Amino acid sequence: MTPYYKLPKDWANTNQNFIIFGPNGLTKHSLVQTIIKTYKNHPLSRLKIHDKNDIESLKASLISNSLFDEKQAFIIDLTQTDLKNFPWNIGKKADRIIVLIAPEKPPKDTKHIQQFGACIRTYALKEPHRSRAVQACAAEHQIAISSRAARWVSMCHHGDEACIPQTIKKLRLIYGGQKLTDDDVKACLRNNASLNIFEAIEAMGSNSTHLQIFLKNHPKAEWQKTYWALVSYWRKILLCSNDPSLMKHHFPWEQQSTQAKKFLTQLNTETIQNYHSELLSIERHTKGIGTEPYLHLISQWMLSVSHQILKG
Repeated sequence: MTPYYKLPKDWANTNQNFIIFGPNGLTKHSLVQTIIKTYKNHPLSRLKIHDKNDIESLKASLISNSLFDEKQAFIIDLTQTDLKNFPWNIGKKADRIIVLIAPEKPPKDTKHIQQFGACIRTYALKEPHRSRAVQACAAEHQIAISSRAARWVSMCHHGDEACIPQTIKKLRLIYGGQKLTDDDVKACLRNNASLNIFEAIEAMGSNSTHLQIFLKNHPKAEWQKTYWALVSYWRKILLCSNDPSLMKHHFPWEQQSTQAKKFLTQLNTETIQNYHSELLSIERHTKGIGTEPYLHLISQWMLSVSHQILKG
């Protein structure tokens, strides 16, 4: 197993299969981004394993001789349990890239894992390395921040390092590509205690880690507002599914339409309708009529939609 700081310069070019152990944070994010850029011509799918059925489905797909004749890249999130069941003997195929996002701690016996592909270990960053990584992440998004501002970002995300790229992305959206002042960064951080519902909706279709953090940290007093925001958003998704010409009306901004299209292309109208009905059925619980805690029901609904999208 190779520590990330001992990787050769051409490590991404000389491997097809990768497994990355370590905490979810800037280093793991940077390695994944390097792989994605290296194989930018490979259509990318992100999968998350939820149960044994997903493992069996994954085995069948990866072992298939017909599904992967063209270029394709997979990023697959694994848990400790998944490590025991993953089909490590699937072998390599031309033009197929597999990136496994593994748990923080590798198992004691990694011989079979290392035979699968490049086995990389990352670690939690400490200062000043974390602040430098924040600046590097900002540079990837064509913005420049001072070392002082980078330290503020680092401090505000202590324990939630995986959310730093999302904050950098928000800075890019707010201020565009330029050199930001310390006051610009400070103003953004003051409003960044947690993801808002629209960022959580975006995470439903692209980043399960950010969604989990939202569900964990979202204030209890905000959940009813969150529910009605979801109802409003999903109603628009359903309307656009039935009539695509409504897209420009309901999702006029590029970022809005990009996210909406992800739901609309990966879920058929019947599935979208079923999710809409499930969401509406939660209303009585928000009013104290039902017996189940509505926070749990909303969380399960969001996770279910996310699972459908990310398994692609």
